[in-house]
Amino acid sequence: MDRWRSGLDGFVKTEDVSHVEIASVNFDQWTLTVALRAYAKADQSVLGMIHVVFDQVEGFRLLDKGAMLRFPWKRLSDDGAFVHRIPEGGWLDLERDAGNILPAAGAAEYLIVTQNECVSVIAYAEPAYEWVKSGAANTWTAV
Repeated sequence: MDRWRSGLDGFVKTEDVSHVEIASVNFDQWTLTVALRAYAKADQSVLGMIHVVFDQVEGFRLLDKGAMLRFPWKRLSDDGAFVHRIPEGGWLDLERDAGNILPAAGAAEYLIVTQNECVSVIAYAEPAYEWVKSGAANTWTAV
């Protein structure tokens, strides 16, 4: 697994975040948006919401972290990342090798890891990030 990008970079200091959790998952045929709630280490207050937005989605699945025994990953506290690009050996390879899917060239797998759940995403474009600071209405920053 690559430490591909920490979705917290440019938003908040990683050392200030205790954990993230999935607040919602929304797919509308064109876009998959995974909303993550970030919590402060100091007092467990909500720092804000991070929307991880995927276009050109081939598929996705949400599983309890305990159900993903075959795929090891690091927790947010280990390396500050919660979105990982999986170069090989993940869900995409598993399904392709089983003959269940035949994605077009350029498909990549991403894994969003939280305290409780994980979301695997197969997409043809890298995700974008949007940040909403807690208590600030409509203060979006696209990265």
